[in-house]
Amino acid sequence: MNCTKIIFRNYVFLFFVTFISVGFAQDSVLQRKIGIKLIGHYGMVTPHHRSISYFVEDKIKGIDVALLFHNQGDKMWAKVYNNPLWGVGFYHSNLGNSRVFGNISSIYPFFELPVYKNKICQSSFFLGGSISYISLPLSFPQNIENVAISSHFNLFFSSGINSAFMLNSRFKLHLDLRVLHFSNGNSHRPNLGINLVTFSVGTSYNFGSLKKVANTIKLEEWKDTKRKYYLTAAYGQKRISPGNVSPYKTASLSLNSEKQKSYKYSRGFGMDMFYDQSFKFLQLEEKDSVFRFIDNFSLGVHFHQELIVGNLSIFGQGGVYIFTGFDESIARIYERLGMRCKLNENFYLWVAVKAHMAKADFVEWGLGVKL
Repeated sequence: MNCTKIIFRNYVFLFFVTFISVGFAQDSVLQRKIGIKLIGHYGMVTPHHRSISYFVEDKIKGIDVALLFHNQGDKMWAKVYNNPLWGVGFYHSNLGNSRVFGNISSIYPFFELPVYKNKICQSSFFLGGSISYISLPLSFPQNIENVAISSHFNLFFSSGINSAFMLNSRFKLHLDLRVLHFSNGNSHRPNLGINLVTFSVGTSYNFGSLKKVANTIKLEEWKDTKRKYYLTAAYGQKRISPGNVSPYKTASLSLNSEKQKSYKYSRGFGMDMFYDQSFKFLQLEEKDSVFRFIDNFSLGVHFHQELIVGNLSIFGQGGVYIFTGFDESIARIYERLGMRCKLNENFYLWVAVKAHMAKADFVEWGLGVKL
């Protein structure tokens, strides 16, 4: 299973969890503001390709250390999501065969969206991700057996269900189930990626004074239904074969029209123009013809939906090409999965994985402006 499928399934699950009725047994709970969490991971590699299965020998053993910040209802986005927890963690584990795949390490941000909460226990949906470092990627001639990962630096994505039980006013017992994924978004080839499933047990210690925090918060009805327009410019790189010494450059320009339907959700549509430097190589390789500069470009239209969490949002797009300079190179349908982070009321940062039929094409990084 590739990076885009993993992210897409968890995006759909997060979208579902966000809109279901959250069960709370009490109107309020007592909690402290800051905590430290230490858990141990034990699990397995879930191979999606025979060449990965052949080399998997060990169970996954890892550690996760995290700094926790408990929202206490002092910000609007926290009220909207019933005071989710957020934090920064450090993850380290083996990858099923330390000789071939090496070890993985990552410092990553995350948040936990409450699903059930009372004074002694809490269940939540966990979502986190960042850049990770893998110690033994594919290399010639030192390590030619790692057909899953060919770069030291990779995307790291983690999701799951967390359960916490109060031991006393400061200590909690944690039982977590996680799905983890590592791949490089096609910046290097091969890029099969590695998927893990782990069960985790650990504890956390919480600091600060106790504060009563409401579980159910009444919000005013969302009234801002004005349509807004966004322009985004992004840049990326990709490789199309293991022999590529230098990556091919990609770029995109996107115009979106969106309407925010609630505190949590926005949707709309847009147009994209893509530039892909690899098209020249593919066309000249596959057919005897003259390559024109316009053949680097493609145009498409897409549907957009977005989950909004304060200044951060998670979006998914599904699009159709209306023009491609090189028809043989790509499918007619494309997808984008990514995040947008507001810098202020007018500008935002953007990162997304562009894909064709759930197969990653490239990762793009961009800057956008509200028109």
